[in-house]
Amino acid sequence: MDKRIEWIDALRGSAMWLVVLGHTFFDRSHPVRNYVYSFHMPLFFFISGLTYKRTEISFLKFLKKKAKAFLLPYLAINIFVAIIKYILHFTTNLYANLSLKSMVSGMLTGDGENAPCIQSWFLLTLFLTEIIFYCLDRLMRGETGLFIASVIVAALGWVYSKVWCFGPLWWHLDVAFLAVLFFWFGYFFKNNLVDKIEQLSMVWKWVLCVVAFIIGAILSTINGKVSMNGSYYGRIYFFLLAAFCSILGFTFLSMAVLRKTRFINTVGRNTMFYLGYHAFFTTIFKTFFPMLCRVWYLTIPVSIVCLFLVYFPAKYGTKYVPILVGKWWPSSEIGE
Repeated sequence: MDKRIEWIDALRGSAMWLVVLGHTFFDRSHPVRNYVYSFHMPLFFFISGLTYKRTEISFLKFLKKKAKAFLLPYLAINIFVAIIKYILHFTTNLYANLSLKSMVSGMLTGDGENAPCIQSWFLLTLFLTEIIFYCLDRLMRGETGLFIASVIVAALGWVYSKVWCFGPLWWHLDVAFLAVLFFWFGYFFKNNLVDKIEQLSMVWKWVLCVVAFIIGAILSTINGKVSMNGSYYGRIYFFLLAAFCSILGFTFLSMAVLRKTRFINTVGRNTMFYLGYHAFFTTIFKTFFPMLCRVWYLTIPVSIVCLFLVYFPAKYGTKYVPILVGKWWPSSEIGE
């Protein structure tokens, strides 16, 4: 078994916190939420690229491996979330309107609005992204060729988001095309930049972190609201630059400080459970304590409280009831 890399676990945990934070907001157009959405999904694709390993296994074996890693968890999480929602539907007012037909349709298509676990669309899209990148990697053995191919594929995804001729594609295939570029960036970063950055002093890591965050925040503010789930990116050059900068900001922060934070590392090791089940807790706050989710600076502590509330269910549920995340064996996190 490969030794875990602490800063990557910390980066996963940070990305998961951003997801929870984004789901805590009532105001979907708030600048802070817009900033989070400008890079939190690209960050997950980047992390997956960090953990990608070039392999000689056949396409069918790779497909089977990734189906186990992402499709089985997707199916299991949505089934259990649907069951829990129906239980809450008949016992509380937490989920008043449920449609089995819409949920099944959402599960099949990967619709990020109607599936039982709304945020699970990402698993299907990441599955497609990894398959696409594997094919590009096998076709373009040179690093330059792989980069060019990734850019071309990402451009196709962006063009489709502008044309939208066939409407939303199943499993967000067009998003997967664009996500290949973030995935490539993670792969490139791991192979070419990690060792150099690790050798930098703590001061330089902090300087790079602050500069990256400032640039990312400015660019995302200029670009405005974006949504990978909705295939809307605003001005694509601002979207990409803002996402890359903020991704680097959290990466530098994780490498400098967060890697030693036990709590955030544990969140990072159990991201599949957090992804699947955190929304129950954010929904409780938004239903019963709505004022806490309407004031932006209160959403931050609320999101942290939600992380803590899921902490032990995630830690022990993943270990002792792995079927909750689609495993009959010890679980693997997003991007592995």
